[in-house]
Amino acid sequence: MANLIHIKLQDVRFRQKLSDYYRDHVISSSKILRSQARLLAENLAFQTQPFGKDQQARQMGEMAVERDIRKVYKTAGEIGLSDSLSYSIRHATRGQEKNKSQTPDNAAKAFVYLVSKGKYTDARKLLQRVGVSEQEITQVPIGKMDGGQSHQTARHGTRKRVSKNQLPLRVVADGQIKTYINKIRRNVGIAKAGWAACSRIIGGTRGIPQWVTRNIGRAGGGSVADSSMDKRTPKVQLMNHVPWIDQCLSNSQLSQAVRIQYEKMVKAIDKAMRAEAKAIGF
Repeated sequence: MANLIHIKLQDVRFRQKLSDYYRDHVISSSKILRSQARLLAENLAFQTQPFGKDQQARQMGEMAVERDIRKVYKTAGEIGLSDSLSYSIRHATRGQEKNKSQTPDNAAKAFVYLVSKGKYTDARKLLQRVGVSEQEITQVPIGKMDGGQSHQTARHGTRKRVSKNQLPLRVVADGQIKTYINKIRRNVGIAKAGWAACSRIIGGTRGIPQWVTRNIGRAGGGSVADSSMDKRTPKVQLMNHVPWIDQCLSNSQLSQAVRIQYEKMVKAIDKAMRAEAKAIGF
């Protein structure tokens, strides 16, 4: 009969190390999960339209806003009021003694100038003087800015965009259009800000530009359900509540952002586990 070799192991120290490792691993995994979730929120903000986070991305979004607004509001020059009025004056004064002090072209240019400066009362007096009604030269109402009501009415769809076929709704001074554009383009980044809100909740908004973070909390914002300390199913849920987020972030962009961050998280956890194992003597 072969001799049996009996080995007795004292495993108290081993079990203590394993207990320490497990405790430290749970805590570190939670931190890593939260950290990676914050980075995912940052990446999702990057992927959401307007794509990117630099000034070029902001400018692209602002240009889209301006294009929409300028479909609705036009200047007198843009819809050719000068030519239209000049023609109407000639037609109105046919067979009559012409006003030698002001030709139809000069009167039309003066009218457009007055509208461009927001002097609508003086512009209408000019029309009365030359015997032409406002309706004869345009069907688009001429007047001061309506506070954006025409623009808001023209927006439709989940993204609230203005149709490329939109007809002008109002003729106003260019300066008034620019003032409204400057006000509305500050809304650029609202969809991104839903993710920025999530990022702030779980660690801060570093990496997300100010032109995005200034809109945190608007149009629904974002929220986080943090179960990172759950031993069975640790997870962190990021929720963007902006109603049109699905129009600003495609499924492929969403999947790409999650996949990239998942791979980074796995590597980070693996690195942390090796470091902890080494620290406790494994």
